[in-house]
Amino acid sequence: MNEKEPDICCDVCECHDQIVAEIVELGYPQSRSVQICDDCVSELQECEYTGSLHTSDTEMHELESGTIVCDYIRDHECAYCEWSDTLHLVEDMLSLGDGQLISPDYEDETRICYETGERYHTDDMVYSDNYGEWFHMDYAPNIGDRWYNGFSKVFCQNYNYPVRNFVGIEFEAEDCGSIGPDSFTDRFIAEAKEDGSLSCDGTEYTTHPIRGDDISEVVDEMMLRFRDNGMEFTSTVGWHFHWEADTYGVKAQKNLWNAVLQFQNILRDNDEAEERNGFSYFRNMLRGYADYQHDSYINWAKAWSESQVDYEYRDHFRRFEPHNAQSPRAFVNFSNMRQSHGEKRIEVRLYKPSSVLNNDLSQVGWDKRYGMLGKDYKMFIRFWDELFRKAVHRYNDLSFSRNMKEFASQFTKPTRDWLNEKELIYKE
Repeated sequence: MNEKEPDICCDVCECHDQIVAEIVELGYPQSRSVQICDDCVSELQECEYTGSLHTSDTEMHELESGTIVCDYIRDHECAYCEWSDTLHLVEDMLSLGDGQLISPDYEDETRICYETGERYHTDDMVYSDNYGEWFHMDYAPNIGDRWYNGFSKVFCQNYNYPVRNFVGIEFEAEDCGSIGPDSFTDRFIAEAKEDGSLSCDGTEYTTHPIRGDDISEVVDEMMLRFRDNGMEFTSTVGWHFHWEADTYGVKAQKNLWNAVLQFQNILRDNDEAEERNGFSYFRNMLRGYADYQHDSYINWAKAWSESQVDYEYRDHFRRFEPHNAQSPRAFVNFSNMRQSHGEKRIEVRLYKPSSVLNNDLSQVGWDKRYGMLGKDYKMFIRFWDELFRKAVHRYNDLSFSRNMKEFASQFTKPTRDWLNEKELIYKE
């Protein structure tokens, strides 16, 4: 006569062992009471936010803080930081005035606007000594030796300096006096404002959109004024320029984004190989607010740039706007390609004057360093202009060789010579 099979004592593994089972509540937010054996109890996972228990085969998620949470909490109580693509509890995140949610790790880079009570990144704010408070630029009070004018294109028809797209430059410097306003700043400088990322009485000077010989004239004049005022360029100083891309259609926009990604891949490959060469000039400038595009953003953008879809970057953002659709701290930032007609531009955030001064110009006397730094920045802008224009008009002819001499060979002679000079400076 067959023995009677023992009753199942564990609702999880359905074992038949004759051991006393516990009764536990599993799941969230809907829980269920189950009998569970000792072995399964030891394998239970806990959501550290709700205290709820889950079986060992339940997918759990680790937040940036190290907290483990269940699916429901991840989907309903968490969000990704729009700057770093890291996962956090919404209640722990910072909400900016423009609606972005960011990691609490960036709190030191933000301030509360005294006028509106909303939080913004310090790049978008000014500090008023008169009030002892921070203001968003749109609500800043009038401050001595600061000026805020509307932006308007300055039309130049001379192209000895052959950059035909309009460029708007953001110069930063520290230990600042005042370089204006005067006839030069009235013509070329749209804003002079305090910048929260700078120390030692730092100032950011932003030009009107300029092109051709005006770019060369402005850079040279700014270097003279920085020198004459004893202004300095510490490790916190970065120079950005915005390159006009308003007239380019879908194919050209995709080519521009793909070219930047290919150049980033060169820099990353050199990072991994720990190799010093001409590309080290660019790699040495990378920093927290001018870094590589993060992987989630790359995957989001590649779904557009490598597909046959016939709509612009701006429309891809409108159609597919997940948490990873932004990378505002990338060394080449495409956020402004989401703007309406007349406003599309690419921001190159990479240039770090102190890196050039400490490496390329370390043997140059201080009386000449400002002028040579200006020459280097003009070549830096010219390099990116040539790369962008080749991407737009002859993308298939572009080469992204990891060998600097081969990479440089596709550019005009002045740019080619400048790149090869970096190879001589940085090559081990």
